[in-house]
Amino acid sequence: MKGSNSSVTSSGTNKRRQQNDIRLYVHQALSADELEITNKYLLELIVDAGLPFSFVERPSFFRFVNSIRSMTAEQLPSRKKLRNILLPKVAELVKNHFETNAKNKIEKGHCGGLILDGYKNVSGQHIESIIVSVGGVTFPLGLDACGTEHDGLAVARTIEGLLKKHSDKYKIKYVCTDDAGQCGRARQILALRYPHLVFMRCYAYQVNLMVCALLKCQLFQRVSKEAVAAAKAITASSSKWLPKLVDTVVSCYGNVASKVLVPAETRWNSMQGCFGSQLRIRSACRMFAVKYSTGGIPAPLKKWESASFWSDLKTIELVIRPFCHASYLMQRECNNLAHIMLLYLNLTLFIIKISLNWQDSSELLKDIEQRWKKEENPLFLLASLLHPTYRSVAAKIISISTNVRGNWRRQQNPLTLQRLKAAACFYYCKFRLNADVEDSDDEMSELKDQLEDWYNDTLEVQKYKPERHDVVQWWLSHKAENTELSKLATFLLGVKVQLADCERHFKD
Repeated sequence: MKGSNSSVTSSGTNKRRQQNDIRLYVHQALSADELEITNKYLLELIVDAGLPFSFVERPSFFRFVNSIRSMTAEQLPSRKKLRNILLPKVAELVKNHFETNAKNKIEKGHCGGLILDGYKNVSGQHIESIIVSVGGVTFPLGLDACGTEHDGLAVARTIEGLLKKHSDKYKIKYVCTDDAGQCGRARQILALRYPHLVFMRCYAYQVNLMVCALLKCQLFQRVSKEAVAAAKAITASSSKWLPKLVDTVVSCYGNVASKVLVPAETRWNSMQGCFGSQLRIRSACRMFAVKYSTGGIPAPLKKWESASFWSDLKTIELVIRPFCHASYLMQRECNNLAHIMLLYLNLTLFIIKISLNWQDSSELLKDIEQRWKKEENPLFLLASLLHPTYRSVAAKIISISTNVRGNWRRQQNPLTLQRLKAAACFYYCKFRLNADVEDSDDEMSELKDQLEDWYNDTLEVQKYKPERHDVVQWWLSHKAENTELSKLATFLLGVKVQLADCERHFKD
């Protein structure tokens, strides 16, 4: 009996150990819940990494999946199922989630906007990408063929059709488009027909145009032409001269990056990368040019021997750097009207700072002044003043202007607090932010008082912390005590001023 009990105990122990052995679970198929989660993450991986759907049918992928859990690769969906069934299903879920989120944001006071950008796909077809933005959250609505008519009226009709289709659902208050072709004329036409909307152009592209104007200056024209020619020459000779340059770089600096960048065709902000890539290895470039000067190197590369070339290249790289940096900053999703004035201000101060050492600075200042005059100045100034981060800067500018140029009633100074109060009331009514027309006089009076308190930093609000607060949400939290000013600030600071979202969703 004792031996029998011992055998049973031993058998039971072995049985328990066998149940806890992980090998019993390795060969089990995925359950329905596990398969659903796996398919979700697999689709997310393919879309996020830009992989082809055929990726899931490759033998290497099967071996990888089976190495994690045997006999499960056959359960995963085929590429046709991923593309035709799972992807539309997930897209519909994302759309429903966005619409629910957008509805909640609209109820809280956020406004919506359309972001439009046209480009040519790999097939050479001209298409229009459409994105809707509500409260800082964007969603791609899709792509439309541009058709064969591209005049201002045709573009305006296309945008108007989108406004009629989406305005009621997303409470569209602004439209941001590219500035190429007839888009500028289309915005002018629609601004007359829809005065209660803001029609904005992409300012990341505007900074790119400033860089283009910079490259037309005398020194830039000569040196940039030489630098680009050298970059193209060394890149084109990938089998002969480029390896020799790499060897020279390794002998000078060790194993470091030695790629010389060639600028893109119309992305003039890529010029800084071209200049910087050569300056980074300029000693090696000079050694290379001297060493092979009699060896038949391409003519553009002989410029690398000249000390004056490197001195001039360093000068223009330092000048172009803040412009290129500004163009990259303007591609952020958080950019709004307040950042535009800060952009113009910083670039102007930079040009003034280098004006003593650069003779072409006056031409560049003139170009920036002309661009600023085309803008709706009070709109940007109001947005800057109402942004908690830039309030003190905008208030200082207004104070200096008032002291230097006097009161606007006598000297017609456009940059005073009195002018801004009048502009605030004008935009408040123009954009239909007043809830009741009959009480508009009381609202205007309250708006002026709240704006003056905000200007003097006496408005009772909680401290704004950029790392913790979204600026629109921060103003909405003060809607109860500063209703009119909060409405205006929420509207102005919610307007997007760049098309980078379109490029991220569609072009890339």
